[in-house]
Amino acid sequence: MEEAPARGLARIDPRRGVLGFLLRLPTRLYHSGLGGVLGRRFLLLRVAGRRSGLPREVVLEVVSSDPAGDRYVVAAAWGARAGWLRNLRAAGGRASVQVGRRQFPAVARELAPAEAASALADYARRHRLAFRAFVGPLLLGRRVGTTPEDLDLLSRSIPLIELRPATHAPLGPG
Repeated sequence: MEEAPARGLARIDPRRGVLGFLLRLPTRLYHSGLGGVLGRRFLLLRVAGRRSGLPREVVLEVVSSDPAGDRYVVAAAWGARAGWLRNLRAAGGRASVQVGRRQFPAVARELAPAEAASALADYARRHRLAFRAFVGPLLLGRRVGTTPEDLDLLSRSIPLIELRPATHAPLGPG
């Protein structure tokens, strides 16, 4: 039986070409002490590699946040195959987060689909153009709306991860 062609980001290799360069640019900003220019819209996640144990870093867009409560939600755009997500799971949800100049040890939990759909709906309201132009076409290979059905599809296709300071009690899944 022939496999269906990959859709959305599943067919893009983020390590190569112009896309790879652009995706690494925010990490370079953090390394040069300029992570603050990205504001609270992006964060730097540091986690141990699942095989090597060596530190791994990735800059992720913040889908939703509560800076007062130190809660940040990020999306695994490449789904369960995202290297940072596999590393985070292997590390038992323990990582380090940097938002602007502030750094803290963090614990992670995956949002339940209903929580994820709510966070995506909020993101769609706050960032209409980005949601319409990028979220559906890049992640699913087609445009999506903000109907409950579309948000449910997205929330089941794209893991959303909540990051909080490690001083909070670890939260279980969903």
